[in-house]
Amino acid sequence: MTLESLLRLLLVPAAVWLASLAARRWGHTVSGYLGGLPLIGGPITLYLALDHGPAFAAQSATVTLAAILGQAAHLIAFAHAGRSMTLSQRRGRLWPFALAAGWASFAAVAIAVTFLALTPWIALALAAAGLAAAWR
Repeated sequence: MTLESLLRLLLVPAAVWLASLAARRWGHTVSGYLGGLPLIGGPITLYLALDHGPAFAAQSATVTLAAILGQAAHLIAFAHAGRSMTLSQRRGRLWPFALAAGWASFAAVAIAVTFLALTPWIALALAAAGLAAAWR
């Protein structure tokens, strides 16, 4: 087994394990930020660079960064739909509505982002805007 094969088998599970340890130590917010992009996305981008070259990996990293805006849209729609339900509706019957609202929001933002000429700076601005909106 080559070193590359061993890294492919162990790097992502190790990153997930580290994010789990971070959740125990510092809470789920820190774990979410660590696991969301740098710990999981980093090894995957490395594999893309090894398989398809650095230009492909760079484009993939840019799109992954811009996708944070879609994730934020999902979270905002899901939370809003969940809060707008009355107490009797929250007893587990209408959660699919909140999930569908989140998915639809992600899809709408993802489709809109595909029409942009993404550069790393534009992707960073979109990610920052998404994180700021979701934080609020």
